Amino acid sequence: MAIVDLRQLIRVVKRGLKKIQYRPHLVNGCLAETDLTLTPSAISRSTSRIKAQ
Repeated sequence: MAIVDLRQLIRVVKRGLKKIQYRPHLVNGCLAETDLTLTPSAISRSTSRIKAQ
């Protein structure tokens, strides 16, 4: 697939992220491969950081 312009790139990325959002096993698999974990405190810190921006 050849991306022609920025709007098309944004649409492709958003579609891919939405697919991941509804498939939490993908995120869990990625975390397992990297030995990373999600803790409630890490999640709340990252969302508060995003809201602050």
